Amino acid sequence: MIKILHRSIILLFAMTMGACGTSSISLSVMKPADITVSQHIKRIAVVNRSFPSKKTKVENILEGVITGEGIGQDRDGSEECVSGLVDILTRTERFDAIRPAIELEGTGREAFPPPLPWEEVERICAESNADALLLLEVFDSDSKFTHKIVQEKSKTKEGVEVVRDVSEVTTDVKVTTGWRLYDPKNKRIIDEYKTSGGKSWSSRGSSEEDARNRLPSKRNTVRDCGFIAGNFYAQRISPVPVRVTRSYYVRKHPSLKKAKNFVRVNDWNGAAEEWKKVLATGDNKQKGRAAYNMA
Repeated sequence: MIKILHRSIILLFAMTMGACGTSSISLSVMKPADITVSQHIKRIAVVNRSFPSKKTKVENILEGVITGEGIGQDRDGSEECVSGLVDILTRTERFDAIRPAIELEGTGREAFPPPLPWEEVERICAESNADALLLLEVFDSDSKFTHKIVQEKSKTKEGVEVVRDVSEVTTDVKVTTGWRLYDPKNKRIIDEYKTSGGKSWSSRGSSEEDARNRLPSKRNTVRDCGFIAGNFYAQRISPVPVRVTRSYYVRKHPSLKKAKNFVRVNDWNGAAEEWKKVLATGDNKQKGRAAYNMA
């Protein structure tokens, strides 16, 4: 009942906005980070610590043979995960991200290893001239195939509709990642965060084998999911620009109409001056619309 009421309110608001004369524009705004990182941290060294130890590596290879997972695909995926994070951070003004040429052993599974000793954290940061150390400490992937027969409609040259059975295959890939952000100055782990996410790929063919052959390889799907996961964590610790759509009122007052011309050319100061005129001279409804636009 609550969901129905909520949807009704949204629909009513949308209808009201449309009836009152609005326009919309797409613009870039800064999305705040999910967590606050101390301002003394500017340069971050990013290192992959998800590689398994020699003992665990043998176990992972045996597990990969049994389950059919590609040997080394998690290693490739974890490297893409780090690349995805660095790709976002290097395009923001908040942090400088660097990748020291070192490898650290972890569990190679979904469990976090023990925190890295502070002496090691300080050494890496000193050698990298970094203010903090960000480690990818967990990376694990899981793939699942499903197959079903579906009906596909098509038309012959004569325009006759034909229905035939085809094979549809879907691969669902899930990756689990875990990160720790170390602050050597205060000897504090700022963030310890583990999450899972995935993506699906589907294809159709004359047979199950034909449909499977049209799918990207397991290695590539894990790499793609890893890169996306790295992007996702970067947005947790750093403000990032995102595209949004905003609606605003453009009618019922001369200055509301005039402000639209300023908005179209991204002259927000000019638009604001017109909206301020509405706040000073308009009636209560007009003032409300101008206040909404300002917000």
